[in-house]
Parts: sequence; structure tokens; C-alpha cells
Amino acid sequence: MPKKFIDISMPLENDVISDPEGYSPKITYIDHKQSVELPVLPSV
Repeated sequence: MPKKFIDISMPLENDVISDPEGYSPKITYIDHKQSVELPVLPSV
């Protein structure tokens, strides 16, 4: 019998209340110019 995959994930959004108070995701959007200024992690 083939297995059935059921995707119950949902996209993260700032304005949708999906988690208990204090646990909701906080997403900070940045553009490419801002991301270039971020520090680079050293390679392992």
C-alpha cells in the first residue's frame, strides 16, 4: 500500500494570529542592500 503524505504546514506571516500570545513569529524583512551589510559567519 503506498504511503500518503499530508502537509499540515502553514506559511509564517506577521499579521496572522496563529500561535499563543508571546510565541508568534516576528519576521523582519530586509532587501539585498541591507543583507550585504550583515556580518558573515566564518566557515567551519
